[in-house]
Amino acid sequence: MSRNDQQREEGDRRPLGPTRRDFLKGAAATGGALVGASLLGALGGCVPLLRPRAAADDAAPDREPGQEADQGTGQMPGREGGSLAVASHWPYAIDPFFLQESAGIQIANCLFDPLVRYDYREKKLVGAAAQSWEANKEGTVFTFRLASGARFHNDDAVTAADFKYAWERILRPDASGGRSTNASSLAVIQGADALGAGEADAASGIKAVDELTLEVTLALPFHEFPFVLSYPAFSPVPSKVFADDGRDASVFSVMPIGNGAFMLKDVSTYEDDMLRLVRFDGYGGTPALLQAVEFRFFEADSAQQEPSEGGGQVWEVAARPAARPPARPAAMRPAVPAAARPAAVRLAVPAVARLAAAQSVAAAPPALRPAASPMLHPVADEPLQSYEEKAYERFRLGGLDLSSVPVAEIEDARARYGEAADGHTVESGEGLLLGSEACVEFLWGSLEREPLDNALVRQALSHAIDREAICKELFAGAFSAATGIIPPEVEGFRTGAWPATAFDAAKAQALLDEAGHPGGKGLAPLTLLAANSTLERRLFEMIEAGLTEAGFSVKLVVGADNARYWDMLQQGAVLTSTGWIADFPLMENLLVPLFSGSGSNNLFGYRNAEVDEGIAAARAVAEADERQRAFHKVDDLIAADMPVIPLFFTTHALVCSDRTNDLYVAPDGLIALPKVWVSF
Repeated sequence: MSRNDQQREEGDRRPLGPTRRDFLKGAAATGGALVGASLLGALGGCVPLLRPRAAADDAAPDREPGQEADQGTGQMPGREGGSLAVASHWPYAIDPFFLQESAGIQIANCLFDPLVRYDYREKKLVGAAAQSWEANKEGTVFTFRLASGARFHNDDAVTAADFKYAWERILRPDASGGRSTNASSLAVIQGADALGAGEADAASGIKAVDELTLEVTLALPFHEFPFVLSYPAFSPVPSKVFADDGRDASVFSVMPIGNGAFMLKDVSTYEDDMLRLVRFDGYGGTPALLQAVEFRFFEADSAQQEPSEGGGQVWEVAARPAARPPARPAAMRPAVPAAARPAAVRLAVPAVARLAAAQSVAAAPPALRPAASPMLHPVADEPLQSYEEKAYERFRLGGLDLSSVPVAEIEDARARYGEAADGHTVESGEGLLLGSEACVEFLWGSLEREPLDNALVRQALSHAIDREAICKELFAGAFSAATGIIPPEVEGFRTGAWPATAFDAAKAQALLDEAGHPGGKGLAPLTLLAANSTLERRLFEMIEAGLTEAGFSVKLVVGADNARYWDMLQQGAVLTSTGWIADFPLMENLLVPLFSGSGSNNLFGYRNAEVDEGIAAARAVAEADERQRAFHKVDDLIAADMPVIPLFFTTHALVCSDRTNDLYVAPDGLIALPKVWVSF
């Protein structure tokens, strides 16, 4: 879920994403991830960042980043050991309850093991906390058998009751200050609605049969349900800790206790814009080779433009993120590494949209909740430095092992470090990864506002956008024009699935005629809302030009603080961009959360009873090919309504150091860090 990529903080255009998930993944909700990083951000990588391969004009440091000498001999450790320095933006949350965007999802993926994971290379689900699972023929009852001997980081045994507690915590309306945004993905479980409404104390469909057997009964058939459980938000939490210690969400959010290959040793690891995870030696699965992973946090420049048609004043947030957890507190009190940092939803591309969506989130993680809006001061109108630019600059200086690459620096990275053939796997002498993602960026706005309430007008808007020209001019061909909402990395992808994505200015004008607005006559004006970054501005200027030529009355607004951004989206005919990165590569993971009537990320107010009925029918189909055809019919219904306007299928752009081995970046933006090792 969610893992949505891709985050664009203030002027940073990077992934929901990388979705399910920018760290990428993500960022990043729940049937997929709103990865917040917009286009550019997405290119910057929906995933974490690493450090440079040696280049002729780069000075090599005496010691690789994060690598530690043996204190007794002064020598470097062997293949097993050492640490990896990974660039990231600050996560919204790392507690499964609050997971929404890619940075948090990547870190949580190290700290927690869900029941299953999707293996993109093997193209199948594989066991994580579960050693086996089975379903009845109707697709309504699923039985999971946990691996024996698994432990939490506090040495408690991992049991079926811990999964039950974790999922019911997500479903409860008041579990941690409000219902989790991830609850909708579990809504199909029998009794979930009653628990969510406060009418029951437990979900009747979640049963811990014994310590190692979890039985899940659904209210409706859903044969692909185990795929949903691959999202890290549905990992176990140690129920005894909450019960025996009286631990609340504010403490757990700062110092989560997981069952994954890495653990948080103490809250001092939050210091100095870094989060350090160490290998969990009691891990029940294959242990990590790295001794530690250091997530080094970078933030985009905080200037943003006061929204106005004609440019307006540029403002800078005076306060920098503050109040992070104190070093080794005497008592585990909730500490807030908060700031004027966007709270993203798991949409994969623009962080701006993630910000907006986050306003509807009932519960915000106490330990990572953004601080009150700081004072704004006018500054010179200068280009902002993005998170990717800062990280890549540090990478070139030898301070990181993994880093995003800004669009403008891709050619530089290719020349310096070489490019991996498949775009996902690090090879010797090939440090640049340009790989396709299970991620789509799209325009959206409230369908309750004229003229966006008219499907013919929305189709005309889509036909007026020259996606191919934008991809070529702005993204050097790294992105591809979206021909539907389902990305190529997702099973069921069809070229040209949404016919209205084809650039055709004449068709756009004909549709406006059909809608009763010849030449745009009588059309309510549209506002395009963009983040204050050079790339975002250029993107929306190209979109604006196409819409104007087709007959639309358009004004471009660049920059807005979070509250005003959300207000503008709710109160007028406003279009902005965001993205979605799939948590698992099935059509269901995009169509349900985005377009079902109860979808967790249906932010635009789309309602179609036939679509909802089609989704329920498709979920009930046991045979995979037949189920895919059923979802294609649902996709066709949505394409005719055009509730959003697909723009691009995205690509991650990452570079890693030459000491990094066995690193694979999946299309969902996640990296299996326990499998990575470093050369000394």
